[in-house]
Amino acid sequence: MSEHVSFGPIGDDSPWKAEVNGEPTDVRQLSLDSRWGKLEFGQGSDGRKGWLWTETGGGGSVTTPWSVSPEGQLLIGILTENRQNMGGAVDCVIGGFKKPDETHQVTANREQEAEAGIIESAGELPGVPVNSNRLYFQADHRKGEGVHSFQVPVPFTDLVQLVDQPGCFVHKSWQPKPGTPLIFKPIEQAAQDCPDVLAYPGMLRVLLKLLEENRGSLRECLTQPSA
Repeated sequence: MSEHVSFGPIGDDSPWKAEVNGEPTDVRQLSLDSRWGKLEFGQGSDGRKGWLWTETGGGGSVTTPWSVSPEGQLLIGILTENRQNMGGAVDCVIGGFKKPDETHQVTANREQEAEAGIIESAGELPGVPVNSNRLYFQADHRKGEGVHSFQVPVPFTDLVQLVDQPGCFVHKSWQPKPGTPLIFKPIEQAAQDCPDVLAYPGMLRVLLKLLEENRGSLRECLTQPSA
């Protein structure tokens, strides 16, 4: 078994240059396979040369807890996690990769319980699965591949206001994993604070769902002149 493998492109032309245990080898395609998926380096399906990751079964699941205050403020539940590849403590959506033997629903339920202590079953939001990075990830939404968005509606009476963060709340009974508080923030604040791109499909789809359910009110807002 090889102890060391490294590889990189020679330039714009194939073959590629690879080193296996320090010995140079010319190849046109390299791939690493596991039960989780395949990592390829070479000519991708779109004709581009570089890295391409294809996950077994396609993608994962993310969950957006949400609530609406008596004043009509939409609140979005966001985790604060320590992610060194994002600079340290950052706001992130609940979610994770789908195991090969799981459905996206099972992934959503597993991840939200592990990360945020949510035992309620998540409901999938309408819309196609999303590709988390179209440059490096291969996912065909027509096959159900990609990241699926789920929701957990929360009665406002289940929330407790934070003293040190006006307008923000925590759930009175959920127990997130240590060091990762789940805070319900106004959607405007959540959208400004969160660098996790996978949070945004869930936020938008929850908002669209609420707008659709209150379409009459939306029309009234759109037809009123600005102040």
